[in-house]
Amino acid sequence: MPSRPSQKQKNFRVNFNLMCNVSSLQVFDLSENIITGTLPSCFSSLPLVHVYLSQNKLQGSLKDAFHNSFELMTLDLSHNQLTGNISEWIGEVSHMSFLLLGYNNLEGRIPIQLCKLDKLSFIDLSHDKFSGHILPCLRFRCGI
Repeated sequence: MPSRPSQKQKNFRVNFNLMCNVSSLQVFDLSENIITGTLPSCFSSLPLVHVYLSQNKLQGSLKDAFHNSFELMTLDLSHNQLTGNISEWIGEVSHMSFLLLGYNNLEGRIPIQLCKLDKLSFIDLSHDKFSGHILPCLRFRCGI
């Protein structure tokens, strides 16, 4: 996993919509803050490669937030209050290596589109409300 800055500003709030106009943003790390609200759909228009938003109080779904983020390699949204399911667009993010969505309130079945992610080397879907079986393609990668 790419290294992250060691010093982080604590206890500040952010207006995500201000980030929508930053056309060269590739690494976005606001983890371990008290950020509330939902993920804006404009994230999908940014050239994001690494996103760290874990340990906040984000709510809502993943539906449109990153659906065109084809260069995304790291998505860490763990330890928030996100709801809904993992959208089918996840299978189009072919560079995805790290997907951390654990400790939210996500539900439904784990989408078969995750099997398209050939570069996926770490996935955390723990402590959510998923139903069904572990996908065979994920079992093979994990040695289950």
